[in-house]
Amino acid sequence: LNHNETMDDSNTIKLIGGSSQIPFLRDINKEILQSALADSRVLSSKKREYIFVQDEPADSFFIAKSGLYKLVKKVGDEHTIVHDIITPNEMVGSLLMNSPGIKYPVSLQCILSGEVVAIPRRTFDISWKNSPQLLHLMQMQSQRRILSIQELRNSSKFPLEKRMAYVIKNYLSKLAPEQSSTIELTITRSDVADLVSSTVESVIRIFTKWSNLNITEQV
Repeated sequence: LNHNETMDDSNTIKLIGGSSQIPFLRDINKEILQSALADSRVLSSKKREYIFVQDEPADSFFIAKSGLYKLVKKVGDEHTIVHDIITPNEMVGSLLMNSPGIKYPVSLQCILSGEVVAIPRRTFDISWKNSPQLLHLMQMQSQRRILSIQELRNSSKFPLEKRMAYVIKNYLSKLAPEQSSTIELTITRSDVADLVSSTVESVIRIFTKWSNLNITEQV
């Protein structure tokens, strides 16, 4: 893990370890896949941009192609809670498509620039809910999401150093290309602090400790 402090609060982080990406839609045949992605759009997302916002009509669901995202819920006027961290090849919002007129219960915000595929509700109604293969895939993704949310919630009870290691191991490491042993990320210390529900100062102290122990190296 390498990190580099710069004036814009950005860290270049290099993760040592393999990739654990989900091979999303890999086993779907071409005809079903074309139907499943009919009228979909690829949206480019930049850091801090919202893909969808809490309480907006849920008229699409999404597949993350690249980048890093967080599901956040607004509590009160300013406070937000991170519900989950979304990495490439993960689906978001598909279960909402079963309920016409429902609104997004959370917001999806970009942490690291990337792309998402937006699939409209009408495509879900025509293709997804009529395909056992796609419904099974959606169910598997939903089960992973529920488990991920619960595990992230449980990790909030860990000491800070363990929480940071948990987020890096279980989320950031998924951004590594397959068969690659390293990955470099440009991510702010405030982003890391947000993901582990801590302060920037505390996160910096842990990075410094890791650097002194040769767990990280500055580049």
